[in-house]
Amino acid sequence: MKLNIGENLRRLRRAADMTQEQLADKLGVAYQSVSRWENGTTYPDMEFLPVLAGIFGVTVDELIGMEESKKKEQISERFCEYRDLCYSDTPDSKAIVALIRELKRDCMADPVLSRYLWQLFGFAHWNAESLIRCPDVLVELRLAAEEILEGNFERWLKESVVEHMSYIEDDEHVEVFLDRYATERDLTKDTLLYARYWGREEWDRADVLRQKQLLYMIQNQIFNNGLFRSGNRPNDVFECLQINTTLLSFLHNLCGVTPEPAHPITGDGSIDLFLSERLVRQPADAYYVSPLGRARDTARPTMEKLGQEATVLPWLREFRAKVINPNTSERMLPFNLAPQYWTKQKELYGKDEWLTNGLFRTGNVEEVYHETTQGVDALLASWGYVRDGALYRCEQNTGKTIVLFCHLILGTTILAHLLGVSPAVMWHS
Repeated sequence: MKLNIGENLRRLRRAADMTQEQLADKLGVAYQSVSRWENGTTYPDMEFLPVLAGIFGVTVDELIGMEESKKKEQISERFCEYRDLCYSDTPDSKAIVALIRELKRDCMADPVLSRYLWQLFGFAHWNAESLIRCPDVLVELRLAAEEILEGNFERWLKESVVEHMSYIEDDEHVEVFLDRYATERDLTKDTLLYARYWGREEWDRADVLRQKQLLYMIQNQIFNNGLFRSGNRPNDVFECLQINTTLLSFLHNLCGVTPEPAHPITGDGSIDLFLSERLVRQPADAYYVSPLGRARDTARPTMEKLGQEATVLPWLREFRAKVINPNTSERMLPFNLAPQYWTKQKELYGKDEWLTNGLFRTGNVEEVYHETTQGVDALLASWGYVRDGALYRCEQNTGKTIVLFCHLILGTTILAHLLGVSPAVMWHS
C-alpha cells in the first residue's frame, strides 16, 4: 500500500501551526528526524504512529494516508449495508442510526466522500413508509440534513437533500422544513429556459423542454400517484419490465393507440408528441407521405390542422428488401445484421461497394435501393435540383421547403444517398 505519511505529516503540522522543532520536542526526537519523515526519506517507527495521530487528532489510517480508492471502497460497502437496512420490511432503527452517524463522521469533512451523502436520504426515501415509523431514524436524518444545508456543500447535494427530505419528513415537521429550505419559486434550469424560449418565440427549442416536461408528468403520474407501486428492490429485471410496460401502456392510452406484436410502441398509429404543432408553425410548400398506414397516421394531425392533403409517393414505403439468412435459409431484413457480422464486411463501408456484399446479393436489395434513390432524385429534380454524379446541380433556386412522412430505414437510406455514404452503415449505426 502506498504511504503518504510525509505529505500528511507536513500538512497536519502546518495546520496546527507547529514547527518541526516543536513536534520533535513532543516526541523526544531530533528535528532532523521529523524533516526526513516529511521528505519521505524515512518513515517514523511504528510506536510513534499512535502518538502522532493523537497529537493531531486523526486516526492512524488518516495519518499514514490509506489509499483513496480503498477508503472509497470501504465507504461504498457501508452505504450498501445502510441501503439493505433501509430496504428491510422491519428496519433495525438502532443499526441505521449508528450507520448514519458513522457515515456522517467519515464523509462530512471530506470534499470527495461528502458527495456520497445524498445516499443517506435517497435510500431512506425509497422505503419511507417503513422508516417513518422509526422516529429516532427521522431525528438522525433531520440532523444530517441540517448540517448539510447549513454547511459549505455543493448546491446539487443540498437540492438533493431537500427533495428527499420533503418525502421522508413526517407531517408534523415537513411544512417547517420546506418553509426553511425550499425556494418560493420554481427556478430550475429547464423552467427558466422554457420561459426564455417561449417568450422569444423560439418554438423548436421550447418544444424540446416541453416534451421533457410531458415525460416527467407521465412518470409522476405512474410513480407518485399510485398507478405503480414499486417493490423498491434494486437491479430487479422484472420490476424494470413492469415499469416500462406501465409507461408504454400510459402512452398508448394517452395517444389512443393499441399495441400489436409488430409495433409494440406505436400500435396502429403514431405518437405525435407535438410534431404537428411544430410543422404548423413552420409550414412547408409541399408534403409527401408513404402509402403505409403508420406514416399516414403520423402525417394526419399536421394535414388536418393545415387543411391540406399529403401527396402519396409509392417509393416512400418502408425499405422492403429481403435477403436469405445463410444459417436458416429463411428470408430476412438486410438491416437487422449482428454487429459481429457487418462490422467485419469491409465492402459495407464503401458508398459504391456495399451492394457487392455476398449476403445482399441473395435478395432484392439493389432493386429496392435504386427504386428509392431514383424516386428521391426525380422528386428533387421537380423542385429544381438535378442529380449530377455525387452532387445536385441547382437549376432553379426556388427556396422551397418540402416534408416527407416516411419510415426509419427508408429515411436513413435517403440520407445516405444525399450524403454520399453507405446505407448499410446508416442502417446499423
